Amino acid sequence: MYGTRVTALPNKMFDNKTLKLLLRGPRMPSKPVCLIESTAVAGTHHVARIRVLASGLRAGEPLFLKRDARNPYDPFSVEVFDGSKRHLGYLTCEYNEIVSRLIDGGRKVIGLVKGVSEVDGWVKIDMAVVLND
Repeated sequence: MYGTRVTALPNKMFDNKTLKLLLRGPRMPSKPVCLIESTAVAGTHHVARIRVLASGLRAGEPLFLKRDARNPYDPFSVEVFDGSKRHLGYLTCEYNEIVSRLIDGGRKVIGLVKGVSEVDGWVKIDMAVVLND
């Protein structure tokens, strides 16, 4: 598209830089988009000291999502980490395929803590998942 010559514009209305921008289209500023309103971090019962780690989480705090493509049990596995890069568990398999594909495509996807609770001895970390690029 950059090599296209535009001859229908009279009297050279636009300079070359502006013309290239018009041909390419505007780059819209991106806003965070909520992909998953609420889900629980999976596998927390396998994490050592999860009660201590979870007790430090606050609502609205970002969680970092990282692809775990080498996971032999799940090819779409996505790990969840706190702000100090400590492993908290995994994104549930209900949502991990779409999120892993977005991450593989270079998109920035994060989690946001919604709350922490304990249910029958299980530490439940609720989070939202947001496309943030």
